Amino acid sequence: MKNPVNYPVKETSVMNDPRREKAVRRTFSINENILQGLEKESDRRNSNPSALLNQVLAKWLSFDSPLEKIDPVTFTRHCVEALVSKMDTDTLREIARDQAMRNFGSLLSLFHGNLSISSIIESYYDNFGKYSGWYSFSCESIRNLYRLTFHHTKGLKWSQFIAEYNHVILDKVSERVECHVDNNVVVFNIVPKQKVILDYQ
Repeated sequence: MKNPVNYPVKETSVMNDPRREKAVRRTFSINENILQGLEKESDRRNSNPSALLNQVLAKWLSFDSPLEKIDPVTFTRHCVEALVSKMDTDTLREIARDQAMRNFGSLLSLFHGNLSISSIIESYYDNFGKYSGWYSFSCESIRNLYRLTFHHTKGLKWSQFIAEYNHVILDKVSERVECHVDNNVVVFNIVPKQKVILDYQ
């Protein structure tokens, strides 16, 4: 059974912060069971159905839907940690380099990005930081020096994987790359090949 419901949906790009976008009203039919689940989950989150629906649609449009084209496979955190823990460091780094070279161009294209540091940050790292579970991402700039920080909770080997994977990417767009690896954080200080303007905090 379907019920028509009025929920605000976003008129502007899903890549922006939904809280800053103009909301417009449209009427959609939604399955009754889905509506009940939406209301229950929004109550659990101390939110409302409209806000939760916008979050779900934003993630699907900006992350899940593009990735469907490359047949992603979902693993639990514990499964990933178990796989990583069984690998020696050299093997882990080799896999990271190989996957970055094989997949990054396709991923960036799916997210409508290009090979400039501003596009990589806005189209790729921002999306992955929000939705992938690999890490949380932040960026700050001081003049022409950019600091990219990747936080996670998966330990040193995962940091080594992230560091090697992203070194391959950042080498393509940077004059200089410095990488600092710690237990649950990876920090890159880079000087890009072209001057860019970012609005990151």
